[in-house]
Amino acid sequence: MIHYTWLDYKHLYEKIMTGDSQVRLVIVCDLNGEIMYSGHRQGTKNLLTSEEIGNSLELAVKSWKIRRQLASKIGKRKYELTEYEKIKRITMQFRRKPSPIYNYRGRV
Repeated sequence: MIHYTWLDYKHLYEKIMTGDSQVRLVIVCDLNGEIMYSGHRQGTKNLLTSEEIGNSLELAVKSWKIRRQLASKIGKRKYELTEYEKIKRITMQFRRKPSPIYNYRGRV
């Protein structure tokens, strides 16, 4: 099992934020929904409360676990894109550790 450090998550956050100016918020969590690192772009306002973000993470993690059960039939999921009216949410996981990354995009 690979163990990531806080600095690994911070580096990932910085890579995502500098790679695309449309990214509003990046949240890295484990498969229990525990946030390992998060941050939003300076000057942006959160669209969800902390409680709503937690609920959203919980639902996304449950979805990820349920769909993993189908992997033997359809293959492993690489990412998930959910488009809302105001944002796009991209969910992906680290290569060797099942930790979803939540990358919320939208107008800055």
